[in-house]
Amino acid sequence: MGQAAFNTRPSHQIARAQNTVYIHSMIQLRYRYNAVFKSVSEASAPDHEYLPVLKKDGDFKRVPWKGFIDLEDAREISGATPVKLDIYQYSTSVGLMPKWQYVPAGMAVQGCLTKIGVYAVVDNGQLRLVRRPTQP
Repeated sequence: MGQAAFNTRPSHQIARAQNTVYIHSMIQLRYRYNAVFKSVSEASAPDHEYLPVLKKDGDFKRVPWKGFIDLEDAREISGATPVKLDIYQYSTSVGLMPKWQYVPAGMAVQGCLTKIGVYAVVDNGQLRLVRRPTQP
């Protein structure tokens, strides 16, 4: 669903039982917090960034950002939960002036919530977009 594509330069490795998967740093995410836009990317210091995770009641909670993860790897993490990230825009361009694209209305970035934090999910080299929850 998403339009984000990655470069071939590996920046982060996620070890699996049988091999290593390379996740690339070309994508950036932008979200609003206290009327200010904040951006994160694979290069962001994960211990100092928090992303808004949507709750079923329409509110959100801030969860530590851990990077990007492939959909297949996310499915293999014991105890992981799929969540929706309240992301406003994303960019796949590199440089000082990224070209931001809006997350379409009614959509959210899929996240993978783990014990240590949340990852943004990538599927076949694209940022995975899912429908936003409807408010009760």
